[in-house]
Amino acid sequence: MVILKETKTTSADTRLYTRHWRQFEMQKLGVILLGLLFTACSAPTVKESKSTDTTSNINPAQTSELIIGERIDGPANIRDTINGRILFELNDQTLVETTPTEHDWLGVGVFVKVTEQQVDAHKILPETEIYSLDGQIIGTSKDTVNLWMANKRDSLGFIGGVTFKDNIRPETVPEKVLVNLLEQKSTSKTDLNDFIANFQFTDYDLNDLPGIEQMFIYQTWLVDVSPRDRITLLIRKDDLIGVCHSRDLPTTSFKTYELIRGHKLTITSDLTDQEIEEIRKKRIHFYNSVD
Repeated sequence: MVILKETKTTSADTRLYTRHWRQFEMQKLGVILLGLLFTACSAPTVKESKSTDTTSNINPAQTSELIIGERIDGPANIRDTINGRILFELNDQTLVETTPTEHDWLGVGVFVKVTEQQVDAHKILPETEIYSLDGQIIGTSKDTVNLWMANKRDSLGFIGGVTFKDNIRPETVPEKVLVNLLEQKSTSKTDLNDFIANFQFTDYDLNDLPGIEQMFIYQTWLVDVSPRDRITLLIRKDDLIGVCHSRDLPTTSFKTYELIRGHKLTITSDLTDQEIEEIRKKRIHFYNSVD
């Protein structure tokens, strides 16, 4: 576990801490989590049942709260590995960090409020209520839960494990929502306004593609602690012309090109081969420039 001592709490929303934690050398945590995911990938998978159909509607829920990122469809069990020991349970709508889904399971993590005793012990004991950073109960530990990171000064901690894919609300997965919009031919910026707002896309301050607005969300640091993007929207004259993405966009309506370092480019408008190649070269150059 890493104990961080020089941070400052500025908000109760866990997503706002992502950029702050990226500054620390925590890549081994992502390796640990991915190791957990694949430890039991060859074993028979026992699916966790759900009482509702999670694939019938992937439109963002109409709520007063921003979606921001993946949220739990719960209560949901978080385990130490695929089909493994239950570490803790998270309540419905809890905001989590995720890895891509592999073998119907994915890694999840959550920032939590911790006590000094928990930081000193490097763990949360079984049958303990788990609190969000703003003090709301978001779950309960079922076994001893090791703290992956902790900050005694600001009472910050991070815990993680793996969960079955249906334990994530599909309307909170940005790739699924975006594909749904693309399949509906909703490719104007006006069509995308709610999507952009709900997932808090930010403008890139880049001038490498003149005339093209670039709006992005960060990859989760469980996957990449460097400040690379998870999704970048390429918008020209109010029209979405392409999407750079590090996770799959399961659509057959548009052509996808390989970039580098796990990133791809999906073209969503009528562009010339020369225009596509120019975008590819500029994005490859950009990813090569990011540590």
